[in-house]
Amino acid sequence: MASKVSGDESPESPKKNYTFTPFE
Repeated sequence: MASKVSGDESPESPKKNYTFTPFE
């Protein structure tokens, strides 16, 4: 999975424009 993705690209993004890191 991607290490860092935009919140807009993440299906689990609670908001936009934020750095998302996979828990697993």
